[in-house]
Amino acid sequence: MYVIVDETGQLLWHVNLFLADLAIGHSLNSCRAYAADLLSFLKVIRSIGDWREITPRQMTGYLHGELFQARSYSPETMAHHITTLKSFYEWQVQKGYLDAMPDFHWSYRHLYDKEAPENTVYVASQHSFHSLYIDRETFDKLKAGVVGRDPFIRARDRIALRLGYECGTRGFEVLKLNANDVRQKINEAKDRNKGLWGTAKIKIKGKGGKNRDLYLPPDLCESIMDYMKRWRIRINGGQGPLLCRKDGYPIKNDQYASSVFSDAYKTAALCRNVRQGYHRLRKSFGTHLVDECYKTGRDPWVIVPRRLGHNDIETTKRYIQFDALLHGRNHVLSELDMMANKYHSIQTRKIG
Repeated sequence: MYVIVDETGQLLWHVNLFLADLAIGHSLNSCRAYAADLLSFLKVIRSIGDWREITPRQMTGYLHGELFQARSYSPETMAHHITTLKSFYEWQVQKGYLDAMPDFHWSYRHLYDKEAPENTVYVASQHSFHSLYIDRETFDKLKAGVVGRDPFIRARDRIALRLGYECGTRGFEVLKLNANDVRQKINEAKDRNKGLWGTAKIKIKGKGGKNRDLYLPPDLCESIMDYMKRWRIRINGGQGPLLCRKDGYPIKNDQYASSVFSDAYKTAALCRNVRQGYHRLRKSFGTHLVDECYKTGRDPWVIVPRRLGHNDIETTKRYIQFDALLHGRNHVLSELDMMANKYHSIQTRKIG
């Protein structure tokens, strides 16, 4: 068998245990090919960190940037290299050295497609938002993961999740909403909409004490009012925070929203490959907001920072960039590419 050592001659144990196990059922030449692929990978990522710390974006950068662009690997060589890496990570999960398979994206065929749209390949998986983004189907599963015998707690916690996904609240912000203020704004919106549920605008103080408008969509307004009438109004006459304890006192746990998110994720048996929790809902909302802007003809450069409370335009750019990758808005990517500040989280390549 072959082994891999570091600069000091020390064995890399997790890697070599994999190679040793591989040697049981493979020829010496096959083992050498696997070892060569892993050695190549480990040398490139050395400046980033341990193989267990590699993010999906970094793995895609290695495959697309290093192997395809820099080394001009053939499709066959690329396929073999990917097989090696997949086998290596799957083995680590199987043996318990990793909790779960990382959310890597192994696609590469499009890189060799000379008929790609506009003769340019844009890789959405290279963007850091890819592993954080939650689509509607996944969110519905997440929401269904809020369980428990107490109907008040269930309704309260589902509203907390919906505030993040549908309104872009931060975790600490959901505890700042006042029940009476929210109820009043929802009723006013309903009156303006001739008795039908409308979008309610709420003032909220966010990060750094900065005020912004929070827009509650009609479906969420209906759910909040149902929660108010069934349970919240009976607690302290509806006085105090919208989301509170059963005795009406404020929730003091700053990690409340994160705990709701984590518990629901586990109950729904969703595969969680990143550490970030409740804040993923806000990032997903931001992406959906950009998409809504394009569909309604509004300017995302104005709407997104206003709705999310961004102070730095670079933050807004990330949402616009990821939405463009997600929905194939090549003209937007071209405009971003021409801006003075280039992005490092996306790579483009002309084919042909």
